Amino acid sequence: MLTDIPSFWPINMLDPSEVTGLPLSPISEFALQLVVWAKDEAFVSGTAVVIAPGLLWTAKHVFLDYWKRYESETLPTLGAAEVIHLFALQFLNQHQANIWRVTKVWASAHTDAIVLKLEAFGGEANSHNWRVPTFSALPPSIGSVIRGFGYWPGDFGGKILDNQVTINLNIRTYATVGVVQEVHHEKRDSVNLPFPCFRTNAQFEGGMSGGPIFNTEGNICGLICLSTDDCTTYVSSIWPVLTTLIDVPHPGMATGSRYPLYDLAFAGVMQVADMGALRVERDETGAVQRIGIRIPD
Repeated sequence: MLTDIPSFWPINMLDPSEVTGLPLSPISEFALQLVVWAKDEAFVSGTAVVIAPGLLWTAKHVFLDYWKRYESETLPTLGAAEVIHLFALQFLNQHQANIWRVTKVWASAHTDAIVLKLEAFGGEANSHNWRVPTFSALPPSIGSVIRGFGYWPGDFGGKILDNQVTINLNIRTYATVGVVQEVHHEKRDSVNLPFPCFRTNAQFEGGMSGGPIFNTEGNICGLICLSTDDCTTYVSSIWPVLTTLIDVPHPGMATGSRYPLYDLAFAGVMQVADMGALRVERDETGAVQRIGIRIPD
């Protein structure tokens, strides 16, 4: 079931009778709309989720589609890549939006996810007080209800002229609800979905790719990654993304050093509810080498 809702609705209005423990902040404060502004074109590229102040993640294929079209036919390596024409819009209410420029990305080697670094693009974004959602490392159980959110694909009413930005806030957003039908803890196959994911019967649209999926506790348990013609849909699990190496300045890290996203979760910068479900192997220096999950019985 796909429902047309305003992007500024609070999360628990998706179904307050079944979803509990959710913040009253707008969904669109941490589920941002990705927009390409390039070559006199402006259109919605996908959806991304705040993971920590100034950091998002989205489906890797959302970024690669943009990259091949506007930056280079040569895909970036799994290391960091500089970005030029990709922006993120953060809708705070019906009349106010922060605009962020995506300046750098780090691709995951293990799942359909990519981490985006943001810089404020003028306006109120410079003084934004970040609030971040809570994630669940474990996938939801088979038979449980999940809900998702994302933006409608298509042309976008916006333009940049002499560093002045004009955007159309008549944004179409969608919520979806479904049931988990199958969980793949390692991968579904070796070609199309070679990473941990789960299958649902929720309906997804193109612009929803990279959007959040919520479990019954109200935590984000996955990112929207694939929809088929018969309404079979797939969601990438959260825990593999924690292995992504980034080099964002962080207390305790040497300047310019790369470390896994897990370290932000361990430090509490990224909120993960079930850290105890993770299996972490470290080397003799204490650096994280491998991450896995403890699968419930």
